[in-house]
Amino acid sequence: MGWRRTRLATRRRPRQRQVQARPSSRPYDCFVADVDFLAVHAEGSPDKPALILGERAVDFSTLNKRANQAAHLFHELGCEPQDRVAIMAFNSIHGFEISNGLRRVSLVAVPVNYRLRGSEVAYLLNDSGAAVVCADDDHVDVVDGARPEVNGHRHYIATGNKRLEGWSSYAELMSGAPDGALAAQGSGGLGASMIYTSGTTGHPKGAWRPNGVNIENVLQVISIFGLNQSDVHLMCGPGYHSAVAFFAALHQVLGATVVIQPKFEADGALDLMERNRVTTSFMAPTLLKRLVDAQELKPRDLSSLRALILGAAPCPNALKVRAESVLG
Repeated sequence: MGWRRTRLATRRRPRQRQVQARPSSRPYDCFVADVDFLAVHAEGSPDKPALILGERAVDFSTLNKRANQAAHLFHELGCEPQDRVAIMAFNSIHGFEISNGLRRVSLVAVPVNYRLRGSEVAYLLNDSGAAVVCADDDHVDVVDGARPEVNGHRHYIATGNKRLEGWSSYAELMSGAPDGALAAQGSGGLGASMIYTSGTTGHPKGAWRPNGVNIENVLQVISIFGLNQSDVHLMCGPGYHSAVAFFAALHQVLGATVVIQPKFEADGALDLMERNRVTTSFMAPTLLKRLVDAQELKPRDLSSLRALILGAAPCPNALKVRAESVLG
């Protein structure tokens, strides 16, 4: 099926090129691109929407400044390169501000599965060694409930309006932070991360990418799926899923617009696709089935949609055939 119609593509993991380590004064031990893509787009397309959430749109210039403020915020908390920052939240504009800020001061993002509870959350925070823990209104109580089992000192930051004892306010910290570029050596590319697996044996394992995704693989994936700056990408799956965050970040590298759905809901996702003329999205086959079911019950105009990228699990051929028929 051609690109003029919805293309269902299965994501293949690019092969990692082995690079021999060499001594370096950089906080990361591999070659990374020094170009900050967000700063480039803020200068070249300052008024273009970078993010859309509901009725709110954030342009590249504003996101760039907010990322600078976030970088200053974590720097002032005493974070040092390669420190971990855990985030338990639904998809949000704050999440993009924080992830770009972390990249600019060479910190490691640790997305936390928002379905974890109690000792599961405590284990992940202890195992990752997170110096800072961020949570939104929907998860601040969950994280706070795990604190008795968390070893050592952590900075706890509430990104929403709910602020518990011992927590700092993200809004207050950001309001006092300058929006100019920080004189620190950040990481290029997509930034470093430690993403925990959901394996079937033992505790989750942290997959540490100290250099993020190298630029060769970024360009390879962009080329494979034909992504470009004019795309409008819907981020609707859970951001703690590596591929969901990866494809959203790829579109930011390109200077494309990312439409954010905080948590997947099929009818809501279809409405966002129609309203914002979405061209691409990534999701697991389970979400695709829900999307197809909802579209059959209440059809939307999805003529702008040209690529649904699938991953995380095998997709039955029957579902692909049905999706191509229903989605157009």
